[in-house]
Amino acid sequence: MSQTLVLFPTLPDGLSWSILEGEREAPVRVAAGDSATSLDAALLQSINSTVVVLRSDDVFVSQVELPTRSEHDARQAAPFLIEEELASRLEDVEVAIGTPDEYGQRWVFAAATNAVEAWRETCRPYLRGTVATVPDCLLVAEGDAALTLRREQGRVIYLYGDALRQPGRAVGGACSGRLFDSLLHSLAAPASDGPLAVSPALGLAGESISPLQDRPLDLSAYGLAEAALKRLPALFGQRAGAGLDWSRTLGLFARSAALAASLLIGLGLYTIGESVYLLQRADRYDAASVELVEAAFPDISGQLDPVRARRILDERLAGRHGRERSGEFLPLFAALANVSDGHDSVIIQTIRYDQSRPELSISARYGVFSDFDALSEQARTRNIELVDQGARDGNAGIDGDFILRIP
Repeated sequence: MSQTLVLFPTLPDGLSWSILEGEREAPVRVAAGDSATSLDAALLQSINSTVVVLRSDDVFVSQVELPTRSEHDARQAAPFLIEEELASRLEDVEVAIGTPDEYGQRWVFAAATNAVEAWRETCRPYLRGTVATVPDCLLVAEGDAALTLRREQGRVIYLYGDALRQPGRAVGGACSGRLFDSLLHSLAAPASDGPLAVSPALGLAGESISPLQDRPLDLSAYGLAEAALKRLPALFGQRAGAGLDWSRTLGLFARSAALAASLLIGLGLYTIGESVYLLQRADRYDAASVELVEAAFPDISGQLDPVRARRILDERLAGRHGRERSGEFLPLFAALANVSDGHDSVIIQTIRYDQSRPELSISARYGVFSDFDALSEQARTRNIELVDQGARDGNAGIDGDFILRIP
């Protein structure tokens, strides 16, 4: 029978563990230990998945919505959405995001880089099969409770219910049991109108307080649905634990392995070349986007990078037209950045957008009249429509107006 290994690393190098099998609703604990030395190779032979449970004292846990075009953009944007909530500089923190749910919400975990490295080093020899990481605050959820408070080995773990969670803010955490009494008021204040689920060991009572069933954390981790685990951020990286013994496999199939290796090398070189090309194109697009945002909003102060440019753009659109209209503007704006790429002689002066019309009204300055003709020709090859609205001689060149549409 396949088994799941649940690891509990503690800084700097502590490790407790348990091995479970059976139905998720009624798991059986096969073995357990409070040190790495008790976890020998024989116990790991039947492991097909690993869940690493991290102490919420050391992990920032939140949910965000990232309406980006790609996972790369999402990973770049996520740190800036939680930056104000972190106690450390972004340079000293490792941030990981999960996959979106049906509502577009993603989990985001953040922890000090040195802590993540210590956890990886401690757990690496024991990782088997698929690996998931989960902060312990996500294992104490209790029904519809607005706030869950659980006592766990001298600590108090807390988790807010769905209705109280705010994008980019902490959804839960943990604190020392000695500090709990002084922190209780601030922890419970957001949940003053909702029911609380509390460990009986905390000694709290009241009409809105129900006793919490303190199920062991390893059983709660084992009981998480596979779909829920897949949505969690891979703080240890997207990789499996132990796999095949490749040295033995290559010894048995040396010729086939050599052929496969040569094919993989060729594929790798092709992929690297393609990636370099796409990164270059992405950099040019980001640079063009920043220039156009600077031209459209000259009142912006401070250094402007692609992530901040997109954030400012979304905020301006949300303030003027409502957030639901931003989806119509972004493709037009992206088309303008695309078609103007490489035409340095065409300087965008102003961009106007009317929410009732799916088009951009643009004022630009050309060196000569043929510059607009070249721009129009490139737009046609990319299925973008430019409509000339007239041009006139200006003090520094030719001032022209045109409309951009996507047929």
